[in-house]
Amino acid sequence: MPRLRPYAIRGTAASGSPAAPGSTRSAPPRPEDLTTNQLARRQRIIDAGVTLMRSREYEDIQIREVAQAAGLALGTVYRYFASKEHLFAAVFLEWLSTLSRAVEDEPTAGDDNRSRLVDVLFRTIRAFEQQPSFYTLLVMTTRTSDPFVRELREAMRENSERVLATPLVGVSDDDRTVVVMVVGAMLETALGAWLSGVISIEDVYARTARLVDLLRLPD
Repeated sequence: MPRLRPYAIRGTAASGSPAAPGSTRSAPPRPEDLTTNQLARRQRIIDAGVTLMRSREYEDIQIREVAQAAGLALGTVYRYFASKEHLFAAVFLEWLSTLSRAVEDEPTAGDDNRSRLVDVLFRTIRAFEQQPSFYTLLVMTTRTSDPFVRELREAMRENSERVLATPLVGVSDDDRTVVVMVVGAMLETALGAWLSGVISIEDVYARTARLVDLLRLPD
């Protein structure tokens, strides 16, 4: 497991993460405005970031390394991403989307809401257990003041809510929203405590299951 410092993240907008050296920070084009070739180039950058995050810590990765891994010039990376935070928020969204697709493509185990929700939560925990460095990106996206990250954070929220709500059958929309908020907050807190060495990963699983029990979901 890579050594993480999830609550000590350098390179946020508050600490002065710049755009390309010597340049003025400007809004990059939105994905929906890109051509097919430009989208493919942007995806190469994101894929390179995902690959680097599988074995490195966020704070130790430089944008130049991402550019090299993608086989592109540094300036090209900054054409699509305004900052390191912006790029790695996109990297985290890509990783989260891959996880979500895996959960959605494989039927949840269980014949009731409790069992199905626990199954989805355990799969999510297992993903972070196997690749804990991505938790640092989760923290970064909630703490940075980068406006481009805030836009991606909405997509992350919708992604997570959709996946966590999927196993809930016969639950009203309002109740489903509350359940998703509660279990999501619990999951983030428990994973942070694990990575800080406060609790074990077994505790994360156990406390998550206990929380779902306390929710008393309808069958």
